[in-house]
Amino acid sequence: MPIGCDRFILREVGLMRVFHRGKGAGRSKGAAAPLLSILLLLFLSACATQRYQGPISGLSANAQITQTSALGKVIERLDLTPYSGRKIFLDVVTLTERYTERSPEEAFIHSWLAEKLAEQGVRIVSSPAEADLRLTARARAIGVDRIRRDFPLIYYAEITRALADFHFVLYDLKEERLLAAFDRVGRASLRESFWFYMIGPFRTVK
Repeated sequence: MPIGCDRFILREVGLMRVFHRGKGAGRSKGAAAPLLSILLLLFLSACATQRYQGPISGLSANAQITQTSALGKVIERLDLTPYSGRKIFLDVVTLTERYTERSPEEAFIHSWLAEKLAEQGVRIVSSPAEADLRLTARARAIGVDRIRRDFPLIYYAEITRALADFHFVLYDLKEERLLAAFDRVGRASLRESFWFYMIGPFRTVK
């Protein structure tokens, strides 16, 4: 075979090898593209939302647990032992709607406060005319926020956060003067976590 033909054949074989290598690299890049697209979709679709829920009544168990926990932190820090033996008229005021003398939330808070004061030796009376002192518990904020965080297909968490912010004022009804004014704030949170949307819930309460 002539030398020129040998060179032509070798050159043709080399070009074929380069061509096949190029096709293999193209196939590997094509296989990686869907994987990159899926990862990008997961990162972009992760989100967090916040939802508002109103007063205590009618809420889920988680919302009620966190709300009463926050309220309990307010009440446990209330100390009226210096007024033990005195007759106090207790007045609870919140921003919830009233259809009777007290809203359900106000009745719940009133009963818990009355129990705490009775433990400290205070006598609770039903009208200002019978009382020596008047204690007003004004709720500046009492409610629940719910926050959801998730990473699609891998992790999901729902966090319930409660706040109880109260301003207390104590009046002397006989002498018509202000005795004390103070604030009490309580916070609580409950997190429920799921892995792969099936394993859980794992609960954390603070």
